[in-house]
Amino acid sequence: MILRNNVEIISEQVILRVFTEYDAEEAFEAITPNLAKFMSWEPPKDLYDFEKVWRAWADHLKKGSEIVFAVRDRKNNEFLGLVGLHRILIDPRIGVWIKEKRHSQGYGTAAVQALMEWASLELEIDQFTYLVADENIASQKIVIALGGIKNGYTLCSKYNAQIYKIIYPATRVCA
Repeated sequence: MILRNNVEIISEQVILRVFTEYDAEEAFEAITPNLAKFMSWEPPKDLYDFEKVWRAWADHLKKGSEIVFAVRDRKNNEFLGLVGLHRILIDPRIGVWIKEKRHSQGYGTAAVQALMEWASLELEIDQFTYLVADENIASQKIVIALGGIKNGYTLCSKYNAQIYKIIYPATRVCA
């Protein structure tokens, strides 16, 4: 699968752009220990460590297996967080985080909604997996608001997670 490195997705609330080196400093500064406790990875120690991470994202993009977007506020271009579509070729999995000072403002839901809409239209993906740490109530609210159905549990290295499936758009289920 060929994924373009210049994808831009514009919704009413957010703009998603494929992550580039120009997003790295803002993203790194937004990663906090409190935020990372619900992530499968440990926060990078410094920008050099983070560079290894985002360069791996670029490699996965070239292989067509993953795409990570910087999430920005449509009104003022403020960096808000990241949303990604991982394991595209196997079992498309959504991951999202929004910086702490912008939690509970609808940005996570808007980012995931925009990503699913794009992936449905451009990549013809109609089913997504979304893992949520048991304690991450905010992410549970996002996935439920988007029609996610709990489909199981798994043990991750840092937390126990609920597995949700999202069919998008929901009307395709019976088509």
